[in-house]
Amino acid sequence: RDMASGGAVDSQSFTMKVRAFNGVAIQASDIQIATDLEPSEAADNPFYKNGFLVRPNISTLIAAPFLVINSYMELYHVDRVPTSEFFIRYSIADTAGRRVKQEEVKRQRAASSIVELHTIVVDELPSGEYYLVATVFNGYISSATDSVQAVIPITIRNPDKDFAITQQQGSVLLQADLLDPIFAGLKESELETEFEKAK
Repeated sequence: RDMASGGAVDSQSFTMKVRAFNGVAIQASDIQIATDLEPSEAADNPFYKNGFLVRPNISTLIAAPFLVINSYMELYHVDRVPTSEFFIRYSIADTAGRRVKQEEVKRQRAASSIVELHTIVVDELPSGEYYLVATVFNGYISSATDSVQAVIPITIRNPDKDFAITQQQGSVLLQADLLDPIFAGLKESELETEFEKAK
């Protein structure tokens, strides 16, 4: 139903595969990217989830001037973590799978299910396609016996960083053009000899 126009209604039927969350190991929901996360008691709001208003970023486009990724995730069976705290690693990976940014956060073991909110600043990354990867460890990272991972593709648009990179590459190319290839591989003593000859 169109929230802005009550008369516009449509429907579609499809098969949905739902993961089971009744195991004994720590588990995670999918990641939801949000434009805004704020505490709320407005349970009648369509964006209300577990005490928060989670306004979705459907396109998962992160664009200037707000180059931050707000994520919402639910974690299950965290009361079965063998240590008093556990860790979550948030990584940004490029399309080749290389990690270009990483943050680790510590959480206290709590009730069976908890809400995990996280904000990561990405203003140093150039425009492009990336993945947000959240790895939830069953305890300390160094000794965790297992982990669970959630991944979501994101797009970053950062024209200021793109411009800075272009300027920097242009400067490097200009410097390279000024260096004669004949002298590029010479040691300092060899360059001094060549300079004396030229004098």
